[in-house]
Amino acid sequence: MNKEAVLKDIFLRRRRGIRPGLERMKRVLHAVGDPQKRYGVIHIAGTNGKGSSSAMAAAVLRAAGFHTGLFTSPHICDFRERFCINGTPVADTEWMTLWEEVRPLCDREELTFFEISTLLALLLFAAHRCEWVVLETGMGGRLDATNCLIPEVACITSISMDHMEYLGNTLTEIAEEKLGIVKPGVPVVVSALNSTAVHEQGKRRAHEIGATYIPGMRPLHVRFEGAVQYITYEYGEEYMLPLLGEVQASNLGTIIPALKQVGISSEIIRTGIQDVYIPARIERFMHGGKEYLFDTCHTPEAVENVCRLVSDSNDWGCIIGMMKDKDYTGVLSIVERTFKDIAAIRLTTPRSLSPALLQQQIPRAHCCDTFQDASAYLSNCSKILVMGSFYTVEQGYYAVGRRPYDSV
Repeated sequence: MNKEAVLKDIFLRRRRGIRPGLERMKRVLHAVGDPQKRYGVIHIAGTNGKGSSSAMAAAVLRAAGFHTGLFTSPHICDFRERFCINGTPVADTEWMTLWEEVRPLCDREELTFFEISTLLALLLFAAHRCEWVVLETGMGGRLDATNCLIPEVACITSISMDHMEYLGNTLTEIAEEKLGIVKPGVPVVVSALNSTAVHEQGKRRAHEIGATYIPGMRPLHVRFEGAVQYITYEYGEEYMLPLLGEVQASNLGTIIPALKQVGISSEIIRTGIQDVYIPARIERFMHGGKEYLFDTCHTPEAVENVCRLVSDSNDWGCIIGMMKDKDYTGVLSIVERTFKDIAAIRLTTPRSLSPALLQQQIPRAHCCDTFQDASAYLSNCSKILVMGSFYTVEQGYYAVGRRPYDSV
C-alpha cells in the first residue's frame, strides 16, 4: 500500500469543503458500530490552547495507567500525528487499512476531510481498546464532527475571534458555537482566560440544559526556573509544569478540574504533566548553533502570549507566514513592535497571505521564497521564532530536519 497515493486519495475529499452538521457523522458512526461509545471521552473546544490542553489531559490519563487515545488537528508534517495512542502516532498501515475499509461508506455519505479524520480516530481508538480518549474539536463545537458523542467532561479553552465566516462575527456568537459541546448532565470547565461575559454565557448554557458549570483555576502566582514554571492556583494548589509560556499555566488550570471530575488525583496530575509533549506549541530546541522557538499561533491573542517570551531580548528574529483569511493585521502589528528583523515566507496553500502583502503591513520585513532563504536572511540572529500558521512550522520542521514526536 503506497502511502503517498493513499494520502492523495484522502486529501481529495478536501474539495468537499467545510459542511457543518452532525447527521452524516451519526449515520456513519452507527453503521460502523458506534465506536465512540466504547471509551470515556474528554471533549475540548476553544480558539486558543485546545491542542495544548488536550495533550496535557492525555499525558495525565496515561500516567494514571489508562490506555489513552488523543485526537488533534491539523497535523503538521504527517497525517498520522492526528491519531496518538499512549503518546505515539499510530502506524501508517493502521489508518491506511482502515481507510480502505470505510472509504465506500464515507463517499456514499460524502463525508468531508475532517469528518473522515474524526471517523478514523474514533475507530482506531476502539480497535486499540482505549479506555480514555481526549478529543479536540476542529474549528467550532456545536456542529463539529467530534460532537457526535456524550463525553464524561467537556472543556472550553480561551475563546477569541477566529473562523468568523463559519462561527459568527461576535465573541458571543463564537462562544455559543464552542459551548455547543456541552451536554445535559455533563460537567463543563470554562478557562479562566475567558471574559466574564463568556463565563456568564457558559453558566446560562449549563443551567439551560442541566449541565454542571465549573470555572477553570486561575493562576495566582507563576515563577519560572529555566524551562519550568511553578504555579500556585486559587485554593493554594501548586504544580510544576515543564512548558514555556504563562498561558500554559491557564491551560493547565482548565484541565485540572476536568481531570478531577473523572477521578484523577492531584498527585497523578502532577506526575502526568511532567511527560507532556506538545509539538510546535512554544517548542524550543537548538539547531545549527541557533535557538529556535516554533509555535503555531495565528490569532492576536495567541501571538501576544508567545511574543511575551521573547520581547526582552534583541537577539530574536522572526520567520512568519500567515493565512490570508486570518486576522493578519492584528497579528502583524504585534510582530512589528516586537521584532527588528522579520522574514516573511509564502505558505504551501492557496490560502497563504502573500509575503508582499505582509510587507505592506511591515515595510521592513524581508520577503523570502523559502524557509532556508528566511533563515539565511536572519543569519545574524542567534534566536529565531517561527510562527503564524501550522504551515509555517511545517516548513520549519522540514528545513531543520526535525519532525513532531521525534523526541518522544
